[in-house]
Amino acid sequence: MTSLVKIAKAKAETRDTKQRQLDSESKKKRPNAAMLRALTEALVKTQTRIRGAERMIADAFTKIFTHRFRDVDASVRAACMENIGKWMRSHPLFFLSDVYLKYLGWSLSDKDAKVRRTVLVALRNLYTASNENLALMDTFNARFQPRVREMINDVDASVAAEAVSVLEALYEAGVIPREDMEPVLALLMDANGKIRAAAAAVVPALLAGDGAAALAAAEDDDQGIATTTKKRTGAGTSPATEKGAKTRATLMSLVNIVKGLGGSRARTAAAVDALWDEFGETLSEWSVALDAFLWEDKSAQTGKSKKAPSKNVASGTALESEQAAGLANLLACSVRRARGERLVRPDGVVRPPTKAQKESHERAREAFTQSAMRSLPAALRKWRSDEAVVTPLLETACHLRLEHYSLKHKESDFDELTKIVGEIFRAHSGRRAMEACAGVLFHAVREGSESLREIGLKRVEQAFVESAEKLRVAVAETAAAASTKKTSKKKGASSEEHLQEDGAQFRARVELARLNALLSLMPPPSGSKSPAVRDLFDDLVTIVVAAAENTGTLHPRAVALATRAAAMTLSHALVVLVARGSASVSALEITEHVALRDALLSSVVALARTSVEALENVGASGDKTSDASSRLGLRAVPKAAVAAFAHLVVVYQRPRAAAAATAAAELAKTDGADDGPIDPADCAPAPVFAPLELSPDEDQFRVVWDACNQVRVGGFPNPDTYV
Repeated sequence: MTSLVKIAKAKAETRDTKQRQLDSESKKKRPNAAMLRALTEALVKTQTRIRGAERMIADAFTKIFTHRFRDVDASVRAACMENIGKWMRSHPLFFLSDVYLKYLGWSLSDKDAKVRRTVLVALRNLYTASNENLALMDTFNARFQPRVREMINDVDASVAAEAVSVLEALYEAGVIPREDMEPVLALLMDANGKIRAAAAAVVPALLAGDGAAALAAAEDDDQGIATTTKKRTGAGTSPATEKGAKTRATLMSLVNIVKGLGGSRARTAAAVDALWDEFGETLSEWSVALDAFLWEDKSAQTGKSKKAPSKNVASGTALESEQAAGLANLLACSVRRARGERLVRPDGVVRPPTKAQKESHERAREAFTQSAMRSLPAALRKWRSDEAVVTPLLETACHLRLEHYSLKHKESDFDELTKIVGEIFRAHSGRRAMEACAGVLFHAVREGSESLREIGLKRVEQAFVESAEKLRVAVAETAAAASTKKTSKKKGASSEEHLQEDGAQFRARVELARLNALLSLMPPPSGSKSPAVRDLFDDLVTIVVAAAENTGTLHPRAVALATRAAAMTLSHALVVLVARGSASVSALEITEHVALRDALLSSVVALARTSVEALENVGASGDKTSDASSRLGLRAVPKAAVAAFAHLVVVYQRPRAAAAATAAAELAKTDGADDGPIDPADCAPAPVFAPLELSPDEDQFRVVWDACNQVRVGGFPNPDTYV
């Protein structure tokens, strides 16, 4: 069959050549009659041979192909589809008819993935080979396009990826509209890497089509938008400015795509990871992205009216809040990806980065630092009141190479940056914003020169002092308010009023959340002059003890935050003790620390017992509406108690881990590294650290296990009790 097709193709080319020669000779003023007769005879003879070859092809196709394309062996069926695709490209005028195309359409529903993929490859090659092929396949496309669109959700990843490529070819040829490509963009969130890559490969074509449509709309605008566009991109515009405007337009188009996918933090990360191979260079234009946050709307400055913001934001147009939030999340994820971080779980085994990749990641960090030093503080200050925008921008600051501030003698700029971060830390109550600010402060005290670390430590201490002092004030206010409400309770007030968050309750919870964000990364500053910071652990334990004894006045969610903060404070103290080494730690310090630990552990266990009893009482009451506003808070308390207990049990294995590290170092000196890693469980801690070993008794474990069960079933003894 293939040989016959080649013969027919060769003869068809010969026929076309003879036809051109005949036409050329006929147009002469004095045509050569002998030449005309010879060309005519050769043309007729060639056409006869072509018809003979085509009859043989049709006969062989009917007797062989029509049976073998339904062969029980999938490899045979796939070979049939592969070859008919080649025949169609070689001899389209003969094969691109419904008589032969229907076999490709039928095989799109083959039960074997290999056959379906082979058909899609054949169709893609046909669509991209020539526009004439598309014209010959109109009827086929009208019938089988819906099936191709369905195949982007095929159970086989390679088939789905190939279906995406076929739709891309159809879109570029103008066969299908832009709306039909929206399901392809949703595949950027797919769990399979091949499908994400195939969907990302379609995005450049979609952006090009959107840009062409926008340009056409601008040219047809009756209000002179086309004239304005020409002025903006005219002869007076430098190439660098024009490139920056194009890059910004691409970035905003990507923001719109991510918005259409949901726009959440996780979806933005998945989209950036999928689009990185296609748009990595554009997403790495840090200066363009950061400068976009600083544009001011000229019409607003001059008092002119302005239209509603369009999806394609032109250069020089101020960003709306929603657009800025999308761009900020895109920037934060791009910085992480440029530094080599995988934003989604990769398929298969992850290989460590090569030397060239590490160098590329460092160059990206250098470039981002240079741009951020110039524009990031101004962007943070401008958008400081918008938590959705400023939080992702803060997350990018954790990737700055701080040594550049010292090398360029810009310590004052770094001090200004940390000052802005501290102000934002106090201005917002969202968890992500708090953690982002804490991350920047931790980065400031961990990296850079001594002068920069001193600036960072000053901001960290300021943050701890303000939060600790305001927590004391808020707790005192809640206690005073609770004593006042006792009288109103006797007069018939609701028994749940003390669990509602008023101003003081909210302030206490927010300050505890801020302390949690700080303590999750760094210990409280040692040697602080503030009594609130020095006594922070005691204040936190007091809150836990009061809640365990049912005498507390704070909301259950605040109690949960205090429990976690107390456990983290104690673990930081343990880390400091162990890091000092057994030679510099006295037995008295160990005894005092163990006393604090045992007191906290007993309080946590008592809190777990109290919270379980409270939940059992709520479940036994049978009232589905009673205490409704506090159910989530009540569930948070046993969850926090379990987490604190588990945290303490794990972290107090650190003395054994330190002993194992010391033993491993000694073993390496004696060339015994080939004996394998040392298990910390087999290493006894230093004698001075021996009292630090934590071994809760069976009763404590049982109480915590009961609290675990309460959390597991949703916080209620019987999961069917409440809807």
